[in-house]
Amino acid sequence: MSWFGSSETDGLDPIIERATSETIPNGDIDFGAALELSDRIRSKQIPPKDAMRSLKKRFLSSKDPNKQKSSLKLIDFCIKNGGEHFLLDISSKEFMDPFIGILHDKNLNGEVKQYLLELIQSWSIMFSTHPKLSYVNDVYKKLQGEKFKFPDITEYVDSSLIESKVAPEWEDSDACMLCSKLFSFINHHVVAFFAREHSSQSCELPELGITVPVRVCDTCYQEHMDKLEAQKKTSNKKSHKKHKSNKASSKYSIGNEDDDLKKAIELSLQEAGMTPEATTNTKDDISQPPPYEDEDAAMKAAIEASLQDLHQQEKPISSKQLG
Repeated sequence: MSWFGSSETDGLDPIIERATSETIPNGDIDFGAALELSDRIRSKQIPPKDAMRSLKKRFLSSKDPNKQKSSLKLIDFCIKNGGEHFLLDISSKEFMDPFIGILHDKNLNGEVKQYLLELIQSWSIMFSTHPKLSYVNDVYKKLQGEKFKFPDITEYVDSSLIESKVAPEWEDSDACMLCSKLFSFINHHVVAFFAREHSSQSCELPELGITVPVRVCDTCYQEHMDKLEAQKKTSNKKSHKKHKSNKASSKYSIGNEDDDLKKAIELSLQEAGMTPEATTNTKDDISQPPPYEDEDAAMKAAIEASLQDLHQQEKPISSKQLG
């Protein structure tokens, strides 16, 4: 049973086509479209069998090596992000046997062949701890027995890569699993297995790939809200620390600017031949008078000194002209 009431397979093929577009070079994929597809699979908006069949069709329907490689890359991406319910359909004869057949095709592109063998080997290792997914390992051993040359394993393959968190399965029940209240014929089909008073809330569940609000039980809703509140507090703490750091930096900068201004004024007075008492005082003495009055007095003294110098320079010129 789907969380969304009905399957949403109408847009499945367009997403796959967008993710493996022929315009993308080197057999790469559109990761935005790939994430959208894997989220829909993981959140069970798309039935896993439909997703498996559409992905397989995309690979088998093309002879273009670039599109084949991108299709395989998309399959691998969904395997690692689609959830265990999707892997059950991947590890099936319906999905795996056509790949055995295409590996025997002499016209298969060499790079595509090597990439497919590499993926089957990788999937076999990832699925090795899951008994329900053993058919992929059976295929791997079969191909080894047929002398297919698999690439050397050069890096560690972690089986936890396929352990994506998914939405729980719906279960049929005659009573609410919280309060044991019996369902009527109508609300049994409406609320699944929780009484309405225990599942009246709705929210998004991005950790399950569900990006639209869905009805959840009160317990799950409270857990979700607690997580949001914790994230908000963490974000506020980081923002507060950044604000304090910026404030301290600003104060330090202003203090430096004041010191630079005082030094510039003192230098100007020294060049003018003046040694006012204000410039010979200690730092403690300077800090006592109001800063704006000190600066105004120093500036006034500097201007007066400049006028006196100008006046002294003009006097000899006037005497010479008179003589």
